[in-house]
Amino acid sequence: MAYNKQHHLTFAALLRLSGLSESLAEPISLNLAQLDNSQQDALITLISEELQKKLSSRSV
Repeated sequence: MAYNKQHHLTFAALLRLSGLSESLAEPISLNLAQLDNSQQDALITLISEELQKKLSSRSV
């Protein structure tokens, strides 16, 4: 399981957009970036979709 810097940055951004503080988002995203690449892709998709739902429900 190789570290993926781009996914690390993506996870950090998504987690911050979801409302986590930088102090929480950074270590979580660092750990997530160590997972298998296909798992990382699936998590990025899931977090993105949930964030989109959250943002959409606020604008209604």
